[in-house]
Amino acid sequence: MAFFDKEYLSYGEVFGVAGAPYTSPPTTDLSYNHKPLAIGIDYGGISGLERLYVYTLVRWMALKIGKKRRVFREPSFRSASPVPYMLYDESDTWPVLDQPKNAGPANVGWCCVDKYGVLRTLHEKTMRDLGLFDDIDVTKIRGQLRAEMKRLDKAWTAWK
Repeated sequence: MAFFDKEYLSYGEVFGVAGAPYTSPPTTDLSYNHKPLAIGIDYGGISGLERLYVYTLVRWMALKIGKKRRVFREPSFRSASPVPYMLYDESDTWPVLDQPKNAGPANVGWCCVDKYGVLRTLHEKTMRDLGLFDDIDVTKIRGQLRAEMKRLDKAWTAWK
């Protein structure tokens, strides 16, 4: 946790949005997960870009230090070898697949990320679920997300 105490930037800091954040920094004291060795982010009622940032950060953590598994219920997916995953609301496990968007089954395309945890494609369903609409500059957002995750990645490499 010392790494995040030093390196974590809030959604507002990354995207230049003023106001109190609705998310916690990465923590092991989670209101929704009481399993040992869990690191996550508490948030409530956020949508849009802030939720996308939280999910990207959690996927980055999964790629760096996450547990792995082969079988997933939702989405229905079985991997040949264990892959990192993120836990959503203590019950849903979502694979984090560092692969091209078309490398796996269609039902897990929304789980395909680059090596920094940034979604390969912002699918229409993902955009709608996150409350993002057509007037959002997706290229700019992905660039900002990738820049922040690259910054964390560089700091993580130096930290280890």
